[in-house]
Amino acid sequence: MKNALIGLDLGTTVCKDILVDERLKIIAQVDQYYPLVNISGEEIEQDADLWWEISLQVLKQLMADPAAASYDVLGISVSTQGISFVPVDRSLNPLRNAFSWLDIRASEQMGRVLERFEEKELFRITGKRAGSAYVLAKLL
Repeated sequence: MKNALIGLDLGTTVCKDILVDERLKIIAQVDQYYPLVNISGEEIEQDADLWWEISLQVLKQLMADPAAASYDVLGISVSTQGISFVPVDRSLNPLRNAFSWLDIRASEQMGRVLERFEEKELFRITGKRAGSAYVLAKLL
């Protein structure tokens, strides 16, 4: 058997999966689209359970490709949407839909943060610029 690696990218609206050999030659690839939940122009969410389901589906489809049959997978790398997040309970079950990085509903909360911290100080503490798309404001 030959060795291969998997790359899985859970993007904003598409999950991309790729199988490459040791020379990074593409052996197989699968893409599957999934929706955003547009509540309003500022409130954009996603179904976190669907993220998991889609990820499993594309991995299964990728490994079902006949070209993948003669390869042993040595590792997998996963990348995801930067600042999207999902609140979970103690058992790591989603409490609600995930907040997309596109979601900017927390403008008022970001304003309250900036009443307490100057933008430079906030950046020094968090490494992030002031913005309602970031997690801090959404947590508030």
